[in-house]
Amino acid sequence: MLLAVLVLGVAPLALYSASHANTNVVPISAIIVLLMPAVSDPLHSAIDRVLEVAVGAVVGLLVSFLVLPSSAHRQTRVAAARTLEEMAQTLTLLVRGVLDGMTVDANNRVQDKLGAMLIELDTVGKEAGLHWPHSRHAG
Repeated sequence: MLLAVLVLGVAPLALYSASHANTNVVPISAIIVLLMPAVSDPLHSAIDRVLEVAVGAVVGLLVSFLVLPSSAHRQTRVAAARTLEEMAQTLTLLVRGVLDGMTVDANNRVQDKLGAMLIELDTVGKEAGLHWPHSRHAG
């Protein structure tokens, strides 16, 4: 019975917190609340608390390894798509600039914007690699 309550109560919270980074402690808190005993002596209370935290840690790790990587990779794909769109626009601007006599400063501004987007893509990609170490390529 307790397992069914845990699954029904914590699973939706775990899925929600996987897509909202600032709510990652919600499922762990729910487990602690659900497993909190009504009344017990201090020793049993301490043991229960340690077990609750251990269960919460295991659930948190499972969620981070099984659910979070998909959002990290999705963010990487979105950043890559934005960067590719910016590259296409930059190429168009630079070709027009060459034909129309673009100044060096204007050229630098266009390229700096693209450079900033490439740095953002690199940062997002590295963060995705940290969330899911198995996705990194050796070398």
